[in-house]
Amino acid sequence: MPLRELIAPKKNVIKKEEYDGLLPIVEKIVFKTGKVVFRDKKATGMNLYSLQQGDLLISNINFHQGATALNTFGEIAASTHYQPYSINLNKVDPEFLVMVLRSSYFLSIISGKKAQGIKNESGYNFIGSFSIPLPTLKEQRKIVALYKAKMENAENSASKAEQAEQAINSYLLDVLDIGKGNEDGEDILSNAYKYMRFVHRKNISRWDVYNEKSIVKSRLYKHTNLLNVVIDKPQYGAAYSSQVFDGKMRYIRITDINEDGSLNEEKVSAKGYSDHYLLKENDFLIARSGNTVGKTFLYKNKFGKAIFAGYLIRFKLDETKVIPEYLLAYTKCALYKEWIKGNMRVSAQPNINSQQYLDSPIILPSLDVQSKIVEYVGKQKDEINTLRQLAQTMRAEALIEFENEIFE
Repeated sequence: MPLRELIAPKKNVIKKEEYDGLLPIVEKIVFKTGKVVFRDKKATGMNLYSLQQGDLLISNINFHQGATALNTFGEIAASTHYQPYSINLNKVDPEFLVMVLRSSYFLSIISGKKAQGIKNESGYNFIGSFSIPLPTLKEQRKIVALYKAKMENAENSASKAEQAEQAINSYLLDVLDIGKGNEDGEDILSNAYKYMRFVHRKNISRWDVYNEKSIVKSRLYKHTNLLNVVIDKPQYGAAYSSQVFDGKMRYIRITDINEDGSLNEEKVSAKGYSDHYLLKENDFLIARSGNTVGKTFLYKNKFGKAIFAGYLIRFKLDETKVIPEYLLAYTKCALYKEWIKGNMRVSAQPNINSQQYLDSPIILPSLDVQSKIVEYVGKQKDEINTLRQLAQTMRAEALIEFENEIFE
């Protein structure tokens, strides 16, 4: 059935001089997920469209990339770069319609047929000319329900993975014997920077941020700092620009490192090379600048030959004192992240230099205890990876089954 029989453009215009700033304004529709993102600032100097609950929203520019969403937020506003539509509820289920319009098969049909001036009448004719398969309303709702059930199972697996991540943090607090609360039962980590505090000047090394040496103490194990578990001087990465991966030498940037310490799949190479930046087994990298300041990564030979980029700092570890995997786990937990939060300089962007990192506090149990911690964290990470892979597989299967049901 042609889309023109299922949707109709709406022209509820809010003049820029009439906008009162109360309605949330759409910033974008994320291509991959269909999530609607709203602007932080609501002031505007342009005309807007108003949308009601249940309206369909299509990007004038990126319709062919899946920038289509259903308004589930109540009354909202969008710039005229978008077009709102009412949906013929007697013929099509709104959720079914959006799923079809965002499906890979439908997008492959309209790929390369980008509309010009999609917001005007000819633009509506462009969209309306496409036809979609249309089962009965009952069948549409059944298909949507099956898809949502599969996606719910996927999200349950993803949620279990997140819980397992939190379990690692709780485990570290327990095994390192960190007091979770004070005598009043308050959470030390949550309240560390919450209230006005009085600090001796001898404990302050800088005046631009709150900067105590350590927030919490282990009641069992000694405290040291990163300086005492590294050998050689820290080294800043290369300032090369990136290029397409050459299949031989990877260039590791901050953006290539995932929060859990793994690497993403998008590989690049550098437009330059020096042995000076070549990574070796158990080299420890910490991000020194940007929104990901404090992100850590442990290099292993299994990642293939690689050099590292300029916003990362390399530390070579003294493995007679610290197990590299223990240090990675420790720097991922709330203890270390609280230190990062309290010590990064904030100017144009957050940053912590190599000397500051050398001063960062580390709780250091014996190598035997570190080994047990590494073993536990490793098992948890395996479980987390299995759950996340399962969630990813179930999401993909749900989409494939939906498209096969509709288009084949």
